[in-house]
Amino acid sequence: NHVLMAVHPPCLYMGYVGMTVPFGLAAAALLLGSLGPAYLRTLRTWLLLPWTFLSVAIVLGGWWAYEVLGWGGYWAWDPVENASFLPWLTATAALHSAMLTERKGLLKGWTLTLVLATFLLTILGTFMTRSGVFNSVHSFTQSAIGPTILAFLAVALVFSVAVLALRVDRLERPERGLEAPVSREGMFLVNNLLFVLFTFTVLLGTVFPLVVEALRGVQMSVGEPYFNTMAVPVGLALLFLMGVGPALPWGRTEPAQAVRALVPPLGGAAAALVLCLASGVRNGWTLATAAFAGFTAWVTLRELARPVRWSTGRRRLAAFVIHGAVVVIMAAIAVSSTLGTSAEAQLTRGQSLALGRYRLTFVGADPVSEPHRQSLVAHVRVERDGRPLGVMQPRMSYYPRQREPIGTPDVRSGLREDLYLSVMNVDPDQQTLGLHAIVKPMVAWIWGATAVLGVAGIVALLPARRRAASSEAAAAPALRAPRATTT
Repeated sequence: NHVLMAVHPPCLYMGYVGMTVPFGLAAAALLLGSLGPAYLRTLRTWLLLPWTFLSVAIVLGGWWAYEVLGWGGYWAWDPVENASFLPWLTATAALHSAMLTERKGLLKGWTLTLVLATFLLTILGTFMTRSGVFNSVHSFTQSAIGPTILAFLAVALVFSVAVLALRVDRLERPERGLEAPVSREGMFLVNNLLFVLFTFTVLLGTVFPLVVEALRGVQMSVGEPYFNTMAVPVGLALLFLMGVGPALPWGRTEPAQAVRALVPPLGGAAAALVLCLASGVRNGWTLATAAFAGFTAWVTLRELARPVRWSTGRRRLAAFVIHGAVVVIMAAIAVSSTLGTSAEAQLTRGQSLALGRYRLTFVGADPVSEPHRQSLVAHVRVERDGRPLGVMQPRMSYYPRQREPIGTPDVRSGLREDLYLSVMNVDPDQQTLGLHAIVKPMVAWIWGATAVLGVAGIVALLPARRRAASSEAAAAPALRAPRATTT
């Protein structure tokens, strides 16, 4: 029972099911052989809506795991976690590709391919969740609908490949191709390639154990080391490109222009590095993340400071707010993943555990009976720098249909850091407690930045002023099917 379970599943559902609409629009564009500017804006809008829901849902799922599962983290590269992450990656790539298509007429077929792939990955994700072939705390293993979903995935895949093979060459081609690699459109292209590489990496690590088991009958698993080794460098490159791309102008970029655009943000990178080093950070990946985040934050704030008209610049403003939120999320993930501290102890009543600035004293344990579970609740008095902060109550819960008890942590969140207490074992008769305590910095920044991202996504979807919208529609050719002529 957690409040996030009232929010996470509907958001995830909207993200998955919502991808049906851009899939239909992309298929229609291919069948008709036309992708005009007005139609492309419609496609982007209907892609941005489920993307926003999916983004929020993924982080809410991590928040739920952090608050409920008791292992002290929010992302474990679980197969079902990956199932929601895969379509998010391709949808994000499609949104950036569509921007390049709208601005320069480039990558029309590539944009539609990404949209079709996003829909297929949502079906694959549904199969992962409902079929029971993956072991996960998020999967529903009692369902027998897996073969049906797999058959539908096969049909959708065949249709997508066929319509791309037969119709993609009918799309209008741009008058000019990519003018220069060092340009905003060049960075968009590299950005897309990295997103695809990221998608392939996660997909391979997720389905490879299943393929091996099906072909050789050998059970194996691909754990966090593989995903972190592959994902962290790609993620850092994407974070850096989030700053480089918007800093460069469209079209051919002269060397002097590139220097004027890219040198000032190095001040943000240097400031972030100095701040981390002064705080005692020595982890190489964390320092690299801080430098790239500082660079991208400088560019993002500079773009946000430029005056815009609400009717015409609203979408651009929202996009850079989303960029800023992503920068904060990635920096917070890096800091919380590498700079946390933890301690374990077996305590009797009255004994204490010291962890950094905190002193944790076990004051007792009680059994608690609820209609759906029986719990053993530990009471831990918390002091920070000698000042009392109250009592935290992690617990061990026993459910009628579960053979093993489930630990439920208690989390005290703050802007600077979280104090996370979970129970390893507890005995109310002997008044003993096995306590696992963790201090994780900046976790709350992930949740707060996600809220900003969600609001910015909704703002980007708000309709512009009617006059501006009507003038844009008049200037942009609509998608039309070819009409037969008679003589």
